[in-house]
Amino acid sequence: MNLAQLNYVLAVAQTGSFTIAAKNCHVTQPTLSNSIAQLEDEFQARIFSRTTRRVGLTPFGQHIMPYIEKLVEANYDLVDESKKFNNQETNVVRIGKSPLMSCQYLAAVMNDFRTENPDSEIVLCERNSGDLIDLLERGEVDYVFDVAAEKKPTRASEFLYEEPLYFIPSTAQPIRNVNVVHFSDISDEVFVMVDDESGLNKFIREMFGHHNHVLKEYTGKTVSFRELENWAHCGLGAALLPKSAITVTSGQRYILCDQDERPIQIRYEATWKKNIPVTSGKLKNFLKQ
Repeated sequence: MNLAQLNYVLAVAQTGSFTIAAKNCHVTQPTLSNSIAQLEDEFQARIFSRTTRRVGLTPFGQHIMPYIEKLVEANYDLVDESKKFNNQETNVVRIGKSPLMSCQYLAAVMNDFRTENPDSEIVLCERNSGDLIDLLERGEVDYVFDVAAEKKPTRASEFLYEEPLYFIPSTAQPIRNVNVVHFSDISDEVFVMVDDESGLNKFIREMFGHHNHVLKEYTGKTVSFRELENWAHCGLGAALLPKSAITVTSGQRYILCDQDERPIQIRYEATWKKNIPVTSGKLKNFLKQ
């Protein structure tokens, strides 16, 4: 028995799928399946019942699952405490940010933090949302600055700021001369999107799901948020971007409002694991001010 096997079991129990669990654990499905089979041989009992339609816990699996969860959580606690001890004398705060986030806001936060903590060093890296959470879970960054993420019991978060979402029409389909548009005005448009599970993509898809409307996506994808604006101006499809991400000074753009005439806001948060090094905790306290 090893921790990798226990993590695989926990991932399958949480997702109900060997395929999704393998993807989340960054291993192939045969690797995950074989590891769980070896563990079942060691226990001399089946943990999962498998059918062509679903995966579920056996009575034995239900019995041992709380113990597996405790062991996995104890491993995380041990790793966190060792990092906390080893980093307590350092003055480095590691931040992972989304490329969507406003550089002006980030610069203001970093400058104010340095003023209050002149002996602390901020190390910044930029990644897409999925990669940022992976870095956070592996302990390679202390904080993630991004569009509000899924809440987890092992993480904490703090509101940073919010900004209005803008609709940029395709030049092929100009709309009337107004300053704002409503969701119902743009819900049937085809939208250009970035090619990853970014915070912006998730926000847009959740917004359409909240309105019970199917999001129509342009087949091609870009790797850059900045390019969405250009693609819209080329007539490939409409775009949705926060105000700070709009760079082209000319062209049509409209504040997107809900049915109550309130601008739809995209919310940014700082997210961190609850057990963080002492120095990194300075930023947590600073953000809470």
